Amino acid sequence: MTHAEAYEHFRSRYAEELHTKKIQELEQYIEAHYTEIQKELFESFTRLFRKITDVQNQSGKGKIAYIILSTLRTSLLFDKSRCLLSAYNEKWYADQEPVEEEYHAQWLFSHLNQYAQELHIERKKYVGKVTPIDVEQCKIEKFEDYKAYLLTLCKKNIEEIVGLAEMAAIDKIQGFQHTYRRISGFNGKSLADRPGKKG
Repeated sequence: MTHAEAYEHFRSRYAEELHTKKIQELEQYIEAHYTEIQKELFESFTRLFRKITDVQNQSGKGKIAYIILSTLRTSLLFDKSRCLLSAYNEKWYADQEPVEEEYHAQWLFSHLNQYAQELHIERKKYVGKVTPIDVEQCKIEKFEDYKAYLLTLCKKNIEEIVGLAEMAAIDKIQGFQHTYRRISGFNGKSLADRPGKKG
């Protein structure tokens, strides 16, 4: 059996079945721990909002136009759960001094990491034909499926997040809530409202 044949057999026969199992376990975990997961998300945004206010008061940072939630490739590769909350002015990514805060989605990425760990055990049955790099490729391929649960969590809670008192204290551009409220994932897709009606 060649490497390509072994990898295809491994991926289609074992990796797909395990992926389905791990997604089911993730959904069960979310259902059982939703309040805790929601609380941790709110706490991370609250820390970001407070940091923004402090920075604006201390250094005169301009009005906030974008708030982005990003998943990080380095976290994916090193089995971490770290995401990054970033607040930008109207220059967006050209803002040289964004305000940042970490959000750890352990509830999500622990399941993806377990998926990869179990694949590493299974690959040994292929006697060197399936490599650690192959397992990492399987993990990367399934990342979008896992990330969708983070995006869904944020979508469900976006109104409460922007309604936090700490959010109200931030100096924002006019129409921020309707026009520039954006939360993005790893590939930059918008999670919240796209530019629309100004208010």
